[in-house]
Amino acid sequence: MADTAFEVNAASVRLGAREVLSSVSLALPAGQLCALLGPNGAGKTTLLRLLAGLLAPEGGEVRLFGEPVHAMSGAERARRIAYVPQHVPAGLPLTVAEFVMLGRIPHLGPFSRPKPADRAAVGEVLEQCELQAMADKRLDALSGGERQRAAIARALAQQARVLLLDEPTNHLDLRQQYRLQRLLQRLAAAGHTVVEVLHDLTLAANHASCLALMDGGRLVACGSPCMVLDAQRLSRVYGWPLAVGRGEAGWQLASAAAHRD
Repeated sequence: MADTAFEVNAASVRLGAREVLSSVSLALPAGQLCALLGPNGAGKTTLLRLLAGLLAPEGGEVRLFGEPVHAMSGAERARRIAYVPQHVPAGLPLTVAEFVMLGRIPHLGPFSRPKPADRAAVGEVLEQCELQAMADKRLDALSGGERQRAAIARALAQQARVLLLDEPTNHLDLRQQYRLQRLLQRLAAAGHTVVEVLHDLTLAANHASCLALMDGGRLVACGSPCMVLDAQRLSRVYGWPLAVGRGEAGWQLASAAAHRD
């Protein structure tokens, strides 16, 4: 389908003796911000790594715009998919600008040096991520949140059509969390396909247009927030009573047991 970015067909992943994804099938729309939700151990990160081509399915397949992801070369995937992991190493002997420039590698020839267009791309994403003042600071001098923003900037510098982020709000303060979500919304509006793993249900509900709810390595529901955010379903998946409301301020999800103790 022309409006579908990722098609996952009966994909399973086994890590050692444990099956961490079990026959997952879903379609993620192109040009939208999608959030993968679910409790710890639900399979969210595994599914994201599968989409990125970092894991191969034991069964089934993953297609990106109709092409099998695992048939692509590493260089081809890097030009099409940018991936931001949960954790960014603190000890890399690089400045922020040098680290972000690594995102331009898929566009450089062998032994090529960055061109003015590459430096301009890096400057643009440093501004987007509010890192201009830190461009010459070393990564090991940054806070965890600053390193997270540098990793996002590196991914944006790839200028890939698809952006995958694993818990990108980790280490970010409240202001930076919302600024990041608005940036991801703008990227989706400009035609990028953005998929992120999130734990904050309210943040996901108010920013993502597509939600995929995982539990125990299986897909529970996938669709718009109105389709997925059912209080009974969420309470069953998270093992805790949750209340879901929607008003002028947007979606609100909270514990329904807050006053029961």
